[in-house]
Amino acid sequence: MLEAAQSISLSANQIVSYDVVLCDNIMDVVSKCVEFDAEDDTNTVRGVFVDAGLPEHFKRHFLEKLSSIGVHYVATEVPGDEENKVLPEVLKVVEQMNALGVKRRSAPCIVIGGGVALDVVGFAASLYRCRVPYIRVPTTLLSMVDVGVAAKTAANYLGYKNRIGTFHPAALTLVFPEYLSTLPRRQISNGAGEIFKLAVIKDKDLFDTLDHYGPTFISARELYSDETKDIILRSLNGMAVELENNLWEYNLQRVVDYGHSFSPLVEMTYINELLHGEAVTLDCLFSAILSFNRDHLSGKELERLFNVAKKLGLPTFHRGFADVSLLEKALKDTKIHRNGSQNLPLMDGIGSALFVNDISSNEIQRASELMAQLSTLTEILSIPAGVQRVRY
Repeated sequence: MLEAAQSISLSANQIVSYDVVLCDNIMDVVSKCVEFDAEDDTNTVRGVFVDAGLPEHFKRHFLEKLSSIGVHYVATEVPGDEENKVLPEVLKVVEQMNALGVKRRSAPCIVIGGGVALDVVGFAASLYRCRVPYIRVPTTLLSMVDVGVAAKTAANYLGYKNRIGTFHPAALTLVFPEYLSTLPRRQISNGAGEIFKLAVIKDKDLFDTLDHYGPTFISARELYSDETKDIILRSLNGMAVELENNLWEYNLQRVVDYGHSFSPLVEMTYINELLHGEAVTLDCLFSAILSFNRDHLSGKELERLFNVAKKLGLPTFHRGFADVSLLEKALKDTKIHRNGSQNLPLMDGIGSALFVNDISSNEIQRASELMAQLSTLTEILSIPAGVQRVRY
């Protein structure tokens, strides 16, 4: 008689492959949405989820082009504001997917809009029937260079940003820079915040480009220029390189977490005041001061950071970063998120990173004070003589 096994072990590997494609025109976007599906699903009704904030002419143009090539669809609006990035909205999308009879492998749903809409629909796609494919068409700079590459989907919960979510990358992301043409300047700057983060922590050449071309970049006059496309492509590539070998975040020392140690809680606390890229930029500058105080960043480099942030139309101070108790609470939550270690990425010069696990409350307070002091300057031309490093 065979003895009953006491345990059974299973081991499996999952191959993940997805593309992010820069498109030159709207027909290129629409045709790729259809070309992606190898199966003959011409009679299937596709779910198209549209950001409620997308300008009407962009929405109408996109849907008309889908119709012109014979795609049958049902369009559903989804909220695009951070306040509605919540589970009930995710479940509404799930209900619509169920009503449409969305298939498990073919005829993927399409979501077009900003980062919130992409996250909400992506999260829903990961939940419906334990995962169905979807296609992303980001329409804001932030969603193009951040959400457009990422594998994560999420919703805000319990007052915390992205507290619930999954790893479920879109099968295809289609980036069409012309969608940026109607964005207000603040939204362009908001997206530039994530590019700024990537530049200061891992790509000095990109930082130099932002220093030189930044004011033109956010002016909205040349949002489809070669320089713009180069900045977007370089940002996409930089994110892809960092994410590819650690897609499921088994390694919690992540360079792309720079700017995301203090900002999530500050952003949620001041959700009506700060956009995501603005909060990330403030975190970048605050963390740069921590580096400066530890002799990992020179005064000249710190000056450049503040000046380039200003060139990009980004804030250099907010009262949330004067609230030391809030910053301490944020770091405590970040430590839990990183499995009990701070794993705090800091700059080691522009374009280079190191990780620390011993940031103290005293350092947070001193950095907050220096950030407030620097922000009072109309233009940072040099670190004032009275500003000294706090050495530890």
